[in-house]
Amino acid sequence: MEIDKSLITTISENGGTDILSELGEITLDLIVDNDAINQIPIIGTLKSIYKITNSISDHLFVQKILKFLRELETLSDKEKSEMKSKIDNESDNKVGETLLEIINKIDDNNKPKIIAVIFKSYINGEIDFKTFQKFSQIVNKSYLPDLLKLTIFFRGQPITNEYSSSLLSMGLIKISEKKYSGQVSLRSLSERQMFEYKLNDDGKKLMYILYPQFEVIS
Repeated sequence: MEIDKSLITTISENGGTDILSELGEITLDLIVDNDAINQIPIIGTLKSIYKITNSISDHLFVQKILKFLRELETLSDKEKSEMKSKIDNESDNKVGETLLEIINKIDDNNKPKIIAVIFKSYINGEIDFKTFQKFSQIVNKSYLPDLLKLTIFFRGQPITNEYSSSLLSMGLIKISEKKYSGQVSLRSLSERQMFEYKLNDDGKKLMYILYPQFEVIS
């Protein structure tokens, strides 16, 4: 499939890196008015072969791709070489196609950067491709402000019911019984919270990927 190969080529061979670095903020107006972006391999392929139109949805798709690519500008030559090797060795070799599907489903301007950060972890061997797909799906299905509330765990603060149901549905936290030391009266016990929320293994892994500078307080 030409389009997925074009995306991988764009990432691995610095396609359009100089153009991306000069774009400034990637807005819809910029995409409409800037012909230079057509020189980026994946964008050129979309426009020449797949005949994407001037519709808002097509421009939004291009915007999401460009934001994803910009986050990968810092990949070293070694990382790009390793990425190409990993992708070539994937059993079904549909990495490019899957990436485009994931990017197309993004519904928030800040999510392309997050997806790219997770993709870097795949490139660096921190997670496998199935885990990348899983985490990307979680990000895409999440309401981003709720997802970012996971940083509460870095500070050791209790999470409120306002966010607990949303985070539970993402599959990133678990409920555990809260244990109290010493003697506790029935009255005081009834006034205390009986359960607490903690990051599960997926939650910890995703948080370490997104915020490697922090330590989870459990």
